[in-house]
Amino acid sequence: MLSAFLIGAAAGYAIAIPVGPIAVLIVRTGLRRGFRVATAAGAGTATVDLIYAITAVVVGSAVTSTLATVLLPMRLAAAAALLYLAVRALLRLGRTDMALDTPGDERSPARTYVLFIGLTLLN
Repeated sequence: MLSAFLIGAAAGYAIAIPVGPIAVLIVRTGLRRGFRVATAAGAGTATVDLIYAITAVVVGSAVTSTLATVLLPMRLAAAAALLYLAVRALLRLGRTDMALDTPGDERSPARTYVLFIGLTLLN
């Protein structure tokens, strides 16, 4: 009975985790640098998500009517940006990847926290 519960809980938790670039980077950071640094990365991401949620609640309704008038140009600009990134990725397809970090690149949990705040803001 307990094993069925644990399997169900693990499956539910796995489904609940949003698999995006930041989540994958947090997992990668944890595997490379350990639990403390990955926890700091997750905390940085959660901080930005909290700020976004508070901002949406406070100013969301006021901004909605303004954004409705520029929705089509924003969608076209986003589509153009995604198309540019896709073409650029296809052109670099056969090239060797450069390492994202060097062997001596050890970040403290505090520095990782700030790094992931910036990455999540940009994402």
